[in-house]
Amino acid sequence: MKKTFKKTIAVLMIAAFAGSNFVYASAVDGNPDAAYSFTAGPENVYNTSQAYRKPVEMMDILPGRPVSAHNQGGSSQYISPSGKLMLSVAKDGTRTYSLKGATKKYDKDGGLISETNRVEGTDLDETKNDAGQVTGYTQLGYGGKVVAELDKDKNVERSYVYDKYGKNLEYVLNENTMVKTVYGKNGKAKYDMNYEGTQIAWYNYDKYGSIESKTDIQQNKTLFDKDGNMKETTDWAGNVALKYNYKTDDKGNYTLDTSVDKDGNITTYKNNNPQKTTSGDGTIITREWKYEGNTLIYSHDRNKNEITWYDATGKSLYSSIDDFVTAEWIYSKGKLVGTWDNTTNKLSVFINGNVVGNYTVSGKPSAQVIQGMIDSGEIKQDYVDGERVLDANGKTIGLWNKTSNRLTTYDVITGKQLEVYENLSKQPSVAEVMELIRQAEMAK
Repeated sequence: MKKTFKKTIAVLMIAAFAGSNFVYASAVDGNPDAAYSFTAGPENVYNTSQAYRKPVEMMDILPGRPVSAHNQGGSSQYISPSGKLMLSVAKDGTRTYSLKGATKKYDKDGGLISETNRVEGTDLDETKNDAGQVTGYTQLGYGGKVVAELDKDKNVERSYVYDKYGKNLEYVLNENTMVKTVYGKNGKAKYDMNYEGTQIAWYNYDKYGSIESKTDIQQNKTLFDKDGNMKETTDWAGNVALKYNYKTDDKGNYTLDTSVDKDGNITTYKNNNPQKTTSGDGTIITREWKYEGNTLIYSHDRNKNEITWYDATGKSLYSSIDDFVTAEWIYSKGKLVGTWDNTTNKLSVFINGNVVGNYTVSGKPSAQVIQGMIDSGEIKQDYVDGERVLDANGKTIGLWNKTSNRLTTYDVITGKQLEVYENLSKQPSVAEVMELIRQAEMAK
């Protein structure tokens, strides 16, 4: 029986990793001690037996049973007798197969999303997209715990810090924004903290431990359903800024269908990827996204007739109109340090993901030049820097013109311009700008 079991597991996983039709298992004549039979075919990719997906408790591991199953966070998970995760099926139909350190992830239609393999002789797992391009690495520590996530060029993007025993996760540091997400002993996120040590967002859970909401320092709130899917984002006054709508397709997959912003614009999705944004009445397409398989290639802003191109990881590279490059994104060691507007010779400099200054220069500077100005302190992040007014999150809420004593305020969520105040007697503080924004919102 032991020999049959090993052969059964091999058949299951080889079929999955071959990228062909998936396979599912069923007991012969209801006898758990009998060998399992396998039926291959495209229907089984989408219509896996609900009796096989359904269990909500871990089942006893019986002789010859290739996997046991339970539900975890809305996903069906299939575990080997040795306790290793072999297959996870999310509610949206996404399937993740694991075997001997290799992982393959497929969308609900059977299309490959990503493949992860151990880099021989290292502590790194390498992830590639469906086009075979490297998108990043995961560094593993003692016991197989994740200690860092790296980009395709091996720049650290996130660091994981554990307690002195290496058991409990204490926080995750986003190396690009320098924001820490701090975790409790229950393994759940408690709050986010910026580089100055200020708590800027908090996570809230129901009595069962499922996330209900995340609220930031400006009282913007993101609400979640019982399975952890985002439902909507509201501002401090309770106005809905963005609402997410889901649907159950004919194969039983619960998928993101559309999102609607506060202006009524509708974005449609496929396999969690945005496809197009239309006006509220559905008559005008304002933006479209184009993919090769599951890899984003470009997006088209129809209002400007401008195309933005992306790398294999989804980072913006440059925008163009016809053959003319209109804008470029500038990165230093994986971090965004600047955006260059080729139509106005304007440079915007970023620190920790936030704009800290706008400059008119004769030509596009290199990433090394910008990073040097940041490292030397010539450019630095201040909450009120004489031009831009930044909130506690480092987000721009106002633009101050010292020459004309004019203040322009901006929506902290969307970045859209709100009001213009002329001939002010002095440069306003952050608190004064926030009060003007609050009053303007109440007056609507």
